[in-house]
Amino acid sequence: LQGAFTGGYLGVDVFFVISGYLISCIILRELSEGTFSIAGFYARRLRRIGPALFLVVFASVPFAYLLLDAGELKNFGESLLGISALASNYTFFKETGYFAAPAEHMPMLHTWSLAVEEQFYLFFPPLLMLLWGVCRKAIWPVLAALFIASFTVADFGSTRWPEAGFYLLHTRVWELMAGAMLAYAELQRLKAGKTRPESTWLTLLGLGLIGASYGILGQYTPHPSAYTLPAVVGVMLIIWFGSEKGFCGKILATKPSVGLGLISYSF
Repeated sequence: LQGAFTGGYLGVDVFFVISGYLISCIILRELSEGTFSIAGFYARRLRRIGPALFLVVFASVPFAYLLLDAGELKNFGESLLGISALASNYTFFKETGYFAAPAEHMPMLHTWSLAVEEQFYLFFPPLLMLLWGVCRKAIWPVLAALFIASFTVADFGSTRWPEAGFYLLHTRVWELMAGAMLAYAELQRLKAGKTRPESTWLTLLGLGLIGASYGILGQYTPHPSAYTLPAVVGVMLIIWFGSEKGFCGKILATKPSVGLGLISYSF
């Protein structure tokens, strides 16, 4: 199975699109209701992220001490500092490429994507809050501009600075913005009183784009780049055109899928 899903690392990209959508939905809904609070937002994120993260970090320390050599233990300590500073992606960017051999000896490597998410939390909610208060009509153009700028940088740098492109926020913003644009479109749809668009065929197309990307992309594919775009578009199609009654909706609504979703972060 490992050879059949050489593009399995795209799961992170799928996650970023979904996260951008969900977080933006929450912020925009609360802004429209007049209940949004930066402090409240960060408190909820800490309650969501903190317990599992702290558990994994503290549980890893004794095993790292027993199993890692001196150099690896030093890197482990640096990764803990990176986690505490919400910057473990920068720590791992400096130390290794994702597919390099030393990665097998970095217990905290998986926290790089969490760091990207946390950095997104630092700039995006205040930005939306500012745009909402100053010029709401600018929200969509700003989201689109961030998407285009980040995608352009990611694609241009994917073969020139692959490690930076993989780990750092500026080349992942476009994936988060893909979800954020859907959230804003959803808010506008609700305000206009329009029904949610549904299409089984388009959701199946989205599922096919994701699956094909998992099977076709590999270790040496420039990423994130234009090669990543089909998977991102696939997620967008599922979010926008999916419904509980459709094929994808029924699969995602099954108990195993819901259960896996509930434990996915902590697991």
